[in-house]
Amino acid sequence: MLGAAIVLTLVGGAALVVALILLRRGIELSREADDIMVAPPDERLEYDIPPGQDPTVVLLALKRAGYHVAPGNSPHHHAVEILCPLGADRERDRVRAVIGQTRGTAGGGSSRVRFTDEP
Repeated sequence: MLGAAIVLTLVGGAALVVALILLRRGIELSREADDIMVAPPDERLEYDIPPGQDPTVVLLALKRAGYHVAPGNSPHHHAVEILCPLGADRERDRVRAVIGQTRGTAGGGSSRVRFTDEP
């Protein structure tokens, strides 16, 4: 009986630790999204994800490159908002290269990586 109580306590403790880690990560993601939304337009880039491409691939590649990213606001398509603290114009080429080097993105095919503010 004592063994069952110890096992139950350990499992409960582990579940609590996992819940706290997930809560912390959720708060961090929320803060990143808030930072992007309140940033001036000249510090943000938005990239429309082409149909058939997994947005997660782009989000992960940009996060690994050190960018704060969040899903875009458009209800009609998938988009990614990218925070560019040095300014969108200064970081545009680097962000384009990160997206273009990501397997399965527009840069890997025949089309050029374009942001929503570009013709």
